[in-house]
Amino acid sequence: MCDVYCSTIDKKANNCKNKQKARIVHGHPLSVSSESVLIIMRVVQILSVIFVLGIAFVTGAFMFVTHNRCIDFSALERYDPGKPSLLLDDNGVEWGRFQLDRRKPIAYKDIPSHLINAFLAIEDRAFFEHNGVSISGTVYSR
Repeated sequence: MCDVYCSTIDKKANNCKNKQKARIVHGHPLSVSSESVLIIMRVVQILSVIFVLGIAFVTGAFMFVTHNRCIDFSALERYDPGKPSLLLDDNGVEWGRFQLDRRKPIAYKDIPSHLINAFLAIEDRAFFEHNGVSISGTVYSR
Protein backbone atom coordinates (compact mmCIF):
# COMPACT_ATOMS: atom_id res chain seq x y z
CA MET A 1 0.00 0.00 0.00
CA CYS A 2 1.26 3.48 -0.70
CA ASP A 3 1.51 5.96 2.12
CA VAL A 4 0.65 9.50 1.15
CA TYR A 5 1.64 12.15 3.64
CA CYS A 6 -1.00 14.81 3.20
CA SER A 7 -4.23 15.97 4.79
CA THR A 8 -6.40 15.49 1.71
CA ILE A 9 -6.53 13.03 -1.13
CA ASP A 10 -4.46 14.30 -3.95
CA LYS A 11 -3.10 13.01 -7.22
CA LYS A 12 -0.20 11.23 -5.48
CA ALA A 13 -2.63 8.48 -4.41
CA ASN A 14 -3.04 7.47 -8.06
CA ASN A 15 0.71 6.98 -8.48
CA CYS A 16 0.93 3.67 -6.51
CA LYS A 17 2.66 0.94 -8.46
CA ASN A 18 0.33 -1.86 -7.27
CA LYS A 19 -2.84 0.19 -7.93
CA GLN A 20 -4.16 -0.38 -4.37
CA LYS A 21 -6.14 2.31 -2.64
CA ALA A 22 -3.75 4.68 -1.02
CA ARG A 23 -3.78 4.99 2.72
CA ILE A 24 -4.08 8.60 3.72
CA VAL A 25 -1.93 9.37 6.71
CA HIS A 26 -2.54 12.70 8.33
CA GLY A 27 0.85 14.11 8.96
CA HIS A 28 2.39 11.09 10.70
CA PRO A 29 3.13 7.52 9.57
CA LEU A 30 1.53 6.09 12.75
CA SER A 31 -1.85 7.78 12.30
CA VAL A 32 -4.96 5.59 12.22
CA SER A 33 -6.96 5.30 9.01
CA SER A 34 -10.63 6.35 8.90
CA GLU A 35 -11.78 2.71 8.58
CA SER A 36 -9.96 1.79 11.77
CA VAL A 37 -11.51 4.76 13.54
CA LEU A 38 -14.99 3.64 12.45
CA ILE A 39 -14.35 0.09 13.67
CA ILE A 40 -13.03 1.36 17.00
CA MET A 41 -16.03 3.67 17.39
CA ARG A 42 -18.43 0.79 16.65
CA VAL A 43 -16.71 -1.45 19.22
CA VAL A 44 -16.88 1.35 21.80
CA GLN A 45 -20.60 1.82 21.07
CA ILE A 46 -21.31 -1.89 21.48
CA LEU A 47 -19.29 -2.07 24.71
CA SER A 48 -21.11 1.02 26.01
CA VAL A 49 -24.51 -0.58 25.34
CA ILE A 50 -23.41 -3.80 27.06
CA PHE A 51 -22.12 -1.79 30.01
CA VAL A 52 -25.36 0.20 30.36
CA LEU A 53 -27.45 -2.98 30.11
CA GLY A 54 -25.25 -4.64 32.73
CA ILE A 55 -25.67 -1.69 35.10
CA ALA A 56 -29.44 -1.76 34.51
CA PHE A 57 -29.56 -5.51 35.23
CA VAL A 58 -27.52 -5.21 38.43
CA THR A 59 -29.63 -2.26 39.59
CA GLY A 60 -32.87 -4.12 38.84
CA ALA A 61 -31.66 -7.26 40.60
CA PHE A 62 -30.60 -5.20 43.64
CA MET A 63 -33.97 -3.44 43.78
CA PHE A 64 -35.82 -6.75 43.44
CA VAL A 65 -33.84 -8.38 46.25
CA THR A 66 -34.14 -5.40 48.60
CA HIS A 67 -37.86 -4.76 48.03
CA ASN A 68 -39.18 -8.32 47.88
CA ARG A 69 -39.23 -10.65 50.80
CA CYS A 70 -37.75 -14.09 50.53
CA ILE A 71 -40.08 -17.06 50.41
CA ASP A 72 -41.86 -17.41 53.73
CA PHE A 73 -42.15 -21.12 54.45
CA SER A 74 -43.81 -20.47 57.80
CA ALA A 75 -47.07 -19.99 55.89
CA LEU A 76 -46.97 -23.73 55.16
CA GLU A 77 -46.99 -24.46 58.89
CA ARG A 78 -50.22 -22.46 59.24
CA TYR A 79 -51.86 -24.13 56.22
CA ASP A 80 -55.64 -24.16 56.48
CA PRO A 81 -57.29 -26.25 53.77
CA GLY A 82 -60.69 -24.80 54.61
CA LYS A 83 -63.81 -26.61 55.69
CA PRO A 84 -65.56 -28.88 53.21
CA SER A 85 -69.25 -28.72 52.42
CA LEU A 86 -70.86 -31.94 53.60
CA LEU A 87 -73.91 -33.62 52.15
CA LEU A 88 -75.81 -35.50 54.86
CA ASP A 89 -78.77 -37.80 54.58
CA ASP A 90 -81.81 -37.67 56.87
CA ASN A 91 -80.01 -39.64 59.57
CA GLY A 92 -76.95 -37.31 59.59
CA VAL A 93 -74.68 -39.79 57.83
CA GLU A 94 -72.20 -38.22 55.40
CA TRP A 95 -73.32 -38.88 51.86
CA GLY A 96 -70.89 -36.62 49.96
CA ARG A 97 -68.19 -34.01 50.44
CA PHE A 98 -67.29 -30.91 48.38
CA GLN A 99 -63.98 -29.17 48.95
CA LEU A 100 -61.26 -27.43 46.96
CA ASP A 101 -58.35 -29.34 48.48
CA ARG A 102 -58.46 -32.91 49.58
CA ARG A 103 -55.25 -32.90 51.53
CA LYS A 104 -54.04 -34.21 54.79
CA PRO A 105 -50.73 -32.56 55.75
CA ILE A 106 -48.14 -34.91 57.25
CA ALA A 107 -44.80 -34.27 58.90
CA TYR A 108 -41.56 -34.86 57.01
CA LYS A 109 -40.60 -37.64 59.43
CA ASP A 110 -43.78 -39.52 58.46
CA ILE A 111 -42.86 -39.68 54.75
CA PRO A 112 -41.50 -43.13 53.87
CA SER A 113 -37.83 -43.12 52.85
CA HIS A 114 -38.53 -45.05 49.63
CA LEU A 115 -40.90 -42.25 48.52
CA ILE A 116 -38.18 -39.64 49.15
CA ASN A 117 -35.66 -41.77 47.24
CA ALA A 118 -38.13 -42.19 44.36
CA PHE A 119 -38.56 -38.41 44.04
CA LEU A 120 -34.80 -37.89 44.18
CA ALA A 121 -34.18 -40.58 41.56
CA ILE A 122 -36.60 -38.93 39.16
CA GLU A 123 -35.71 -35.29 39.82
CA ASP A 124 -32.04 -35.12 40.82
CA ARG A 125 -29.85 -38.18 41.24
CA ALA A 126 -26.93 -36.07 42.48
CA PHE A 127 -28.99 -34.22 45.13
CA PHE A 128 -26.69 -35.22 47.99
CA GLU A 129 -23.55 -34.38 45.98
CA HIS A 130 -24.14 -30.63 45.45
CA ASN A 131 -25.20 -27.62 47.52
CA GLY A 132 -28.82 -27.61 46.39
CA VAL A 133 -28.38 -26.19 42.90
CA SER A 134 -26.97 -28.45 40.23
CA ILE A 135 -25.15 -26.35 37.65
CA SER A 136 -25.07 -29.17 35.12
CA GLY A 137 -28.77 -29.88 35.77
CA THR A 138 -29.59 -26.24 35.18
CA VAL A 139 -27.58 -26.12 31.96
CA TYR A 140 -29.13 -29.32 30.58
CA SER A 141 -32.70 -28.57 31.69
CA ARG A 142 -35.33 -28.39 28.99
